[in-house]
Amino acid sequence: MSEVLTIVRLRWALTWATMKKSSWQTVGFIISLILVLGAVVSAWSASWNLGPQLAADGATLEVARAILLDAMSALTVFIVIIQLMVIGEGSTLNPQRFALFGIPDRKLQAGLLCAGLVGLPAICGFLCFASLAALYRGLGPVMVLTAVISALIAVVTMMSISKMVLSLATTLANSQRAQNVLYLVVFLLFLSMCYAPQIIAPSGPSGHLEFAQIEPLAEILSFTPLAAAFQLPFDLATGAWLFALLRLVILGLTCWLCFAVSTWCLRHARLSVGHTAAQVKAHGLGIFTRMPDSPSGAVSARMAIYLRRDPRQLLYFLLPIIFLIVFSFQAGQMPEMVWVAVYMGAVMLSMFFANDLAYDGPGIHMQVMAGLPGKEDRRGRVRLYLLVTSVYFILECIIATFISGYWHDANHLIDALVITCTVGGVLMAGIGLAQVLSCLLIYPVASIDKPFSSPQGRPVTQGLFPFVQMLGNIFAMLPTLIAWFILVINVPDSPLMWLLAPIALVNGALVLLGGLNWGGKLLDQRQLKIVSTLDRYASL
Repeated sequence: MSEVLTIVRLRWALTWATMKKSSWQTVGFIISLILVLGAVVSAWSASWNLGPQLAADGATLEVARAILLDAMSALTVFIVIIQLMVIGEGSTLNPQRFALFGIPDRKLQAGLLCAGLVGLPAICGFLCFASLAALYRGLGPVMVLTAVISALIAVVTMMSISKMVLSLATTLANSQRAQNVLYLVVFLLFLSMCYAPQIIAPSGPSGHLEFAQIEPLAEILSFTPLAAAFQLPFDLATGAWLFALLRLVILGLTCWLCFAVSTWCLRHARLSVGHTAAQVKAHGLGIFTRMPDSPSGAVSARMAIYLRRDPRQLLYFLLPIIFLIVFSFQAGQMPEMVWVAVYMGAVMLSMFFANDLAYDGPGIHMQVMAGLPGKEDRRGRVRLYLLVTSVYFILECIIATFISGYWHDANHLIDALVITCTVGGVLMAGIGLAQVLSCLLIYPVASIDKPFSSPQGRPVTQGLFPFVQMLGNIFAMLPTLIAWFILVINVPDSPLMWLLAPIALVNGALVLLGGLNWGGKLLDQRQLKIVSTLDRYASL
C-alpha cells in the first residue's frame, strides 16, 4: 500500500515541480482549473434548474433517463477515443520510469490507476457527475445519495477502461503497420460516433431522434459498463435491488478485468525490453534520388520519409478528409458548405507544420552539427509541404466541386476555381507563417516508439500554441479578406469576384517568401536553443 500512496504523492509533486520550473505550465494549469470550475458550475446549475421538472412529471423522468444513459455511454467511448487520438499515456508517471525500483506489477498498476483518479480530469468528472444529485433531489434521498456514489463508480470505470485500452494500444501496436492500422480504426470509430445521430434521426417522423428510438438502446446500455453506473439510482429508487446488484457485479468485473489486462501489459512490456526489431534491408537511396541534389533537397527527402513512416503525423493528414466527409453528410440543403471543410483542412495542416521541428528527432541535431544554414532547412521543408499539400488540396477541391454541384455551369465553375486559389493562398500563408513559429513556439509530442504516450505539458501547450498559428493565418490573409469584403459583401454577384483568385495567391506567396527568409534567420539564431528545448522534451 505504501508504494501506491507514494506514486499518488509523486504525481502531484511532479506537477508542482513542473509549474515552478515553467511559467507556461503554470498558466496552462490555471486555465485548465478555470475550465474545470466552469464545467462544474455549469453542470450543477443545469441540474438544479431541471430538477423540479423531473419530480413533477414521470414521463419526463423516463425521457431524461434514456437520454442520460445514451449520452454517458457515448461520453465513455468518446473519452477513450480522445485519449488515444490526442492525450495518450502521460509520460510523467510512465511505467518505464519505475523499472529500476522493483515495484510488483500489481502494485505499480494500482498506483498508476490511483494517480489518475486524483488528477484534474478525474476530479472534474466526479464533480460534474455528482451534480446529478441536484437533478434527483425531488425524487427522494435514496436517489440523491446513490447519485454521488454512482458518480465515483463511473469515474473509476471510465479511468479503468481508458487505462486498459491505452495499455493494449501501447503494447500490441509495436510496429509501424500496427500503429497505422490502429490509428485508422480509431478514426473510423470517432467518425461513426459523429454520424450516428444523423444516420438514426431521419428514420423518425419528425426528422429528429424520437424517444422510441433511444429508449431500447438505453435499456441495453444500462447492462453494460458504459452506462450501468448511471442506472443505479433509478434501480434503487424503484426497488429493483436485483438489477442494481447485477449492474454492480458487471461494473466490478469490468474494473477487475481492466486492471488485470493493464497489469499483463506492464509485465509484457517489462519482459520484452531489449528485444530487437526485425532488420529492414535498404534498397538504394529511395526518395533522395527524386529530390534536387542540394542541402535543401536532402531536407525535403528526409521530411518525406518522416511523413511516410511516422504514425504520429497520420492524424493531421487525415483531418482534411474527415472534415470533407463530415460536411458532405451535414450539408443537407446547403451542399456548398462543403467548401468550409476544405478551408478548415488547410488551416489544420498549417497548425501541424508550425510544430514540425518537434517531430524531427535526431534530424535537426545532425543539421546543426553539420552547420546547415537555416534558410536551406526552411527551403527544403517548404518545397515538400507545397508539393504534398498542392496535390492533396487540388484533389479535395475537385471532389468538393462535384459534391457542391458547382460543376453544372460555367459561373459556378469559376466560383470553384476562385475558392481553390483562395485555399492555395491560405496554405502558402500558413506554411510561411509556420516557418517562423516553428522556431519560436515548440511543444512536446509523443515519442515515435510510443505514439500513444503524452509527454508532460503536452495537453496544455497543444491546446494553446496552435491558436497562435490560426490567428496568425487570419492576419496574414488580411489583404485577401479586405478584397473579399469589397468585392463580394458590398457588391453581391460582383463580376469582379474572379480577382480574389490572383489576390489570394499573391498574398499567400508574399507571406510564404517572407516566412521562409525570416524563419531561416530565426533558425540560425536560435538553433542551439531549439536543440536544447527538443532534448528537454525528449527526456520527459
